[in-house]
Amino acid sequence: MGWTVDPGRPKGVSNLDYFTAEGMFNNTTHVVLDNATVGGTFYAALQTETGKVVGVVITTKRYRTTGGGTEFGYKDMDEFMGPNESKCPDRILDLLSPLGEPDGFGQTFAAEWRAKSRRYNEVKRLVRKGTTIKLPTPLKFNDGVERDEFIYQGRGNSFLDAATKQRVSLIGWADRKFEVVA
Repeated sequence: MGWTVDPGRPKGVSNLDYFTAEGMFNNTTHVVLDNATVGGTFYAALQTETGKVVGVVITTKRYRTTGGGTEFGYKDMDEFMGPNESKCPDRILDLLSPLGEPDGFGQTFAAEWRAKSRRYNEVKRLVRKGTTIKLPTPLKFNDGVERDEFIYQGRGNSFLDAATKQRVSLIGWADRKFEVVA
């Protein structure tokens, strides 16, 4: 599972149009029912020739070349390959076929990816800039003080300690249990 790099992708072309032109989606046998790009990752609900709808995840990136140009790179996979990127919108997840009984790693990977995407969407709805969260167990910081309430700064892992207003970074905070205080 490597990256494909294309020096000739024209600007202004949507990810869906680009990937379709590249032959990734055959609109006769494989139909994209819905798609979205979130933070540089393309997500799609793809209906196969059997009628089953699977999640597609394509990580994208533009690279600057030494000559001043750009190249477009992408890494494509489906939900059964265990994608790391898991910010697929609920509206796309809702279109996917049920997984049924686990039949190996693929089903497990898909179930985990769907759950992580749902969790991300739930956290995104609950926590906005200025929201205070409380962790069930305080975290001990380098200054020796334990803290459990933090104010989200609206981006990434950036928070303020609710008591001191000191800036802190909470890596992996969205995967932790917490309650919204205010």
